[in-house]
Amino acid sequence: MKAIPEDPSLLSQKIEEAELKLERLEREIEEIGLPAGFELRKRLEALKIEERALKRNFEESM
Repeated sequence: MKAIPEDPSLLSQKIEEAELKLERLEREIEEIGLPAGFELRKRLEALKIEERALKRNFEESM
């Protein structure tokens, strides 16, 4: 089942916002350092993979 289509410009804006949030999170994790940042770093990498997949799917749908 396909989701209700949204305005492509709105989706593009959401992707850009997500990228900025991931970049901010990455900087914060670097400031925290190890070992506390280790689990956060793993989660960040998982989020980046999800973000790239969503971005690819969006681009393919255009």
